[in-house]
Amino acid sequence: TVLQREAPVTISGTAAAGAAVDVQLEGEVRRVTADAAGKWQAGFAPLAAKTGLQLSATSGKVTVAAKGLAAGDVFLCSG
Repeated sequence: TVLQREAPVTISGTAAAGAAVDVQLEGEVRRVTADAAGKWQAGFAPLAAKTGLQLSATSGKVTVAAKGLAAGDVFLCSG
């Protein structure tokens, strides 16, 4: 997975309604709360180009993690 470098990063997901979610990206942590529909969103500062990034989201005893992410240029092409 590649995140666009030098642009704000938004991570979103779902959890139990009203649940606290700790989202961690490269050592920065954001604590957010899921809305009535269970949706949450956390914002992070822009990242410089880099590989080997780690992301995790924890709510209660459940953690979802992703390793090996990258920040770089994202291109969409069609033809």
